[in-house]
This record gives sequence, structure tokens and C-alpha cells, in this order.
Amino acid sequence: MKKSILSMIIGTATLVMAGCDHSTNSEPPPPGSGLSIVSPTPNAVVEGVVDIAVSVEGVVPEKIEFYVDDNLLQTRTSSPWNATWDTSSLPSNTSHRLRARAYNSANAFTTSDDVLVKKK
Repeated sequence: MKKSILSMIIGTATLVMAGCDHSTNSEPPPPGSGLSIVSPTPNAVVEGVVDIAVSVEGVVPEKIEFYVDDNLLQTRTSSPWNATWDTSSLPSNTSHRLRARAYNSANAFTTSDDVLVKKK
């Protein structure tokens, strides 16, 4: 009897824990939605303060996150959908990866393709 009660408690705890995980959202982005970095262009040589601009299609995002080398640079919650990146402290002749992620009101997101740039 003790083993059955313990099994039921463990099973219930497992179900409750599995149902409460809100840290991820596996819902796909809405059809027709798209996000792309339009500036700077792939393989651009950059220096100083760089404007990172995106094009959004299909939905109005709640927010857009901008990443450089997998590090969050900025989060924007309204248009214009752009961010600024100061490259002055980076070594010359280094490559960097830019990425953006747009979230809609249901917290579903879409991620842009990476854009690789080189610091002058």
C-alpha cells in the first residue's frame, strides 16, 4: 500500500512539474511571418557605431531581440526595429555573427538567418 501511494505521489508530481514549464514555447511562428537583417549586409566590413536594421513580414512583433556572437545586444519593443552596436572596442580583422529574434503576442518567435560581418 505504501509503495502504491508513493508511486501515485511521484507520478502526480511529475505531471504537475511537466505541465508548469513555461520557459520554452514550441509553438511555431504564424504562417507568412519572416524576419531578416537588412543592414549591415552579409560580409560587410564594419567599424565604429553600426546600425543593425531588420525587415519584418507577416506580423507586428511585440519585441525584437538583437544578438552579436550569441550575446544579447538590445531588445526593442517598438518600431523602428533596429539596434546600435559599438564596435570600437573590438580588435581589427575579427568576424562577428549578427542575429535577430522577433516575438509575437503569443510569445512564439522567429529567428533571422545569421549575418556575418568583419570588423575593420
